[in-house]
Amino acid sequence: MDSVSHHALPTSAHPFAELPRAPGLPLIGCLHRMIRRRPEFFEEARAECGDLFVLDIGLDELVVIGDAFHAEEVLVKQAKYFDKGGNMWAQLRKYTGQGLAFSEGELWRKQRRLMNPQFRRKRIQGFREVMAVTIDELVVELDEQAAHGQTFDVSTWTAKLLGTLTTRLLFGCELEAETFERLRDAFGTVLGSFMLGAVTGALPSWMPVPGVGRLKAAMGVVHEIILELIAERRRSGAVGADLLSMLAHAAGEDGAMSDRQLLDEIVVLYTAGYETTAQALAWTMTALADQPEVVATLQARLDACEDDLAEPFLDATFREGLRLFPSAPLLPRRVVEDVTLGGYEVPAGRQVLVLPWLIHRNPAHWSEPERFDPARFLDGRQRPRLSWMPFGAGQRQCIGMGLAMMEGKLALAAMLRRFTPRPADRPSEPVFAGTLGSADGVWVRLASRTNTNSSQSV
Repeated sequence: MDSVSHHALPTSAHPFAELPRAPGLPLIGCLHRMIRRRPEFFEEARAECGDLFVLDIGLDELVVIGDAFHAEEVLVKQAKYFDKGGNMWAQLRKYTGQGLAFSEGELWRKQRRLMNPQFRRKRIQGFREVMAVTIDELVVELDEQAAHGQTFDVSTWTAKLLGTLTTRLLFGCELEAETFERLRDAFGTVLGSFMLGAVTGALPSWMPVPGVGRLKAAMGVVHEIILELIAERRRSGAVGADLLSMLAHAAGEDGAMSDRQLLDEIVVLYTAGYETTAQALAWTMTALADQPEVVATLQARLDACEDDLAEPFLDATFREGLRLFPSAPLLPRRVVEDVTLGGYEVPAGRQVLVLPWLIHRNPAHWSEPERFDPARFLDGRQRPRLSWMPFGAGQRQCIGMGLAMMEGKLALAAMLRRFTPRPADRPSEPVFAGTLGSADGVWVRLASRTNTNSSQSV
């Protein structure tokens, strides 16, 4: 940064150098463990250092936040002192563009105003029938898995489901199987590179960085496919109920979006609508496999209800899945002005990582935080505002939160009406990326229910 202004810092604030630091190796600090992207590293660092600590990654330092109160300072109360600058976001913008999740300043404000009407509750309700039909169409594909009773990677099915749902909602059409697979694989590469900028962005520009070539090729595929869809829509002039049509015809003070801006927004919406919800659904299912009483209670309530989305225990169950396995496990920010955080001076330019993974498992906010218990969302207990934040918080909260919650709950209801999840014979190991991924799959077994009722309430 060329220059920054400085707001007054309390005279009692401790110097940045006194912030607790996670132990690391000489020269590279914690870089070798960051690259592995495993949650256990961050959990161990929090256990040793507390809810606010520093990670040394060699040429840079990251301030990590693991509690709701410090997160609220960054994302809400002092949000003007933090932005989406720095290595992680710069890396993403370089390849994915200036969509709503990545843009800043006036561009973000303009795009948010333009897109908000498309994500209001009434508009989202209009997608419910498409969701229900798609889910009922694809859930039968799990019958074979249930018949064999073998452990399988449920994330492959949830990815197919949400990929199909997202293309129908975004584009109002099906993609050819080959095109869909190319787009899915390309987005997987992009999301897997999310932390690349955090650990390599401070390296000299001449130094080769592993994975950059794959990332460039992946974004080339994404742009090729989506620009062709936009061109087809422009040529036909068709106005449909899909989000691409809505956004293509949305106009603000400066008129409609350019093809490039529309491309950037579709990239963000595809990523948010597909990968995040697919992972949330998969992790919730594998968690439920170890909770037979919760499953039985929810199945009984679903069998008796007329409207799945009106069932509180379904909502609580999906929220609990998102608590233990937040789709966005880390939220990077950059300090734009010297600021006091948790009683410490944090200088401008420092990178901050708000970790919903740690916040959601913080025993100060949640009793027995490792236990899966949907009842905690129905007990009326008052908790800190950001103790549950799988969609971010503040002005930058995910615009598609309502859409994702509807998709996830309808899909979970359909699966549990038809199947009962059972524990797998192999572990599922989470890893941090742009979304909460897995080391080699999200594993579960399914058993068919004797009294199947697969139709959803629409």
